[in-house]
Amino acid sequence: MKKKLLLLFIMGMMVSIAGCGRGTKEDSTDILQPTEPADSGNQDDTDEENEYIFEFQVDDVFLLFDEDVVVTGYIESGTVKMGDKAVLVKENGTKYETSIGAIEAYSAETDSVGAVDEAGEGMAAGVLLEGLKTDQVDAGDLLLGYERE
Repeated sequence: MKKKLLLLFIMGMMVSIAGCGRGTKEDSTDILQPTEPADSGNQDDTDEENEYIFEFQVDDVFLLFDEDVVVTGYIESGTVKMGDKAVLVKENGTKYETSIGAIEAYSAETDSVGAVDEAGEGMAAGVLLEGLKTDQVDAGDLLLGYERE
């Protein structure tokens, strides 16, 4: 309940500060190690991009109750659902595996923020990332969903 309320508070801050004009807890020992930076070979980025079920641009990062990482941002494409598996891609190509633990989304239609099971393209949202630390996530990172339960 406290996590839900704080997540709502963070999304409220995002809505008021940024304007949103663009529209069970795992043990910390389960944090996955980063992979090597992505190969900059001759791969077709368009084909790779189409494999993802969602693309979420991270605008801000928050620490929730000294353990949970919440990111706020904008869903560029697809639909984010609770339980989705995702990879966080850093600007230098480093990748971290994570899963979606909770979602809060802003609705321009109702001008309100609330907990949802999914949020779609064009929505501003707050997402709780399981298994990551705040020093692993930065504004500008890209969250790409690759598996749905």
